[in-house]
Amino acid sequence: MDNGQVCCGNATINSLERSCCQDRVPYNSSSEICCMDGIYNKAGYGCCKSKVFLKSTHECCGGTKIITKSDYGCCNGKAYRPKRYICCGTKLADRNLNSCCNGRMFNKRKFQCCNKEIHSLFGNIGCCKSTSSETVFDSQSQLCCSGKLMARTGNAACCGAKPMDMRRQVCCSGNVQSRGLTSRTRCCEGQSYDPWIQICCIRRDGLFFVRLRAMGCMDGNIRAGNQPNSYGPPEW
Repeated sequence: MDNGQVCCGNATINSLERSCCQDRVPYNSSSEICCMDGIYNKAGYGCCKSKVFLKSTHECCGGTKIITKSDYGCCNGKAYRPKRYICCGTKLADRNLNSCCNGRMFNKRKFQCCNKEIHSLFGNIGCCKSTSSETVFDSQSQLCCSGKLMARTGNAACCGAKPMDMRRQVCCSGNVQSRGLTSRTRCCEGQSYDPWIQICCIRRDGLFFVRLRAMGCMDGNIRAGNQPNSYGPPEW
């Protein structure tokens, strides 16, 4: 026939606009698929070795096997269980022992991936990770606090994204506080206090520190230290 007109079963179709399924049923190949002798919506369904499947829950692995997405993955045409194995590039390996770094497999008990490169886990090599970058650093001379690198000095440690001196300071909910002259320092709502001489009394309208021998705290209220049900000094 002229002008792209062809026979499809008992109908005549324009082959430039429509296709023919199994030489019998006309269909629109831009929005539909022909699988065996059925016509299905292309957005929701796929065809795998002449078998139809639902795309939202299944996929075709290797062009031959339909697998359930919730239980299986497909690696280089092979079905596998992601809970037990990892697919890196085209290779499968035990997930408990291995990981993947920019398409390369590595033993995660001996190596680490940082900035798409594989580095040893031993020695002084560390990886400083932020939400947008990864940087390899020397953990002996540098400190990584919440993705920020800084020089390591003395007894330096991290308090959130801030450095602190562990001998002189304490970290309270991300706030660097002074230890004072004692090693007994504790935290109370982001503030430091000495539990031997103070008590942490929290009220809706603020934070109070009171002398233990003079006063206590009951249900957020300041009370005399010898009053029933008030909280006295902790037992050490």
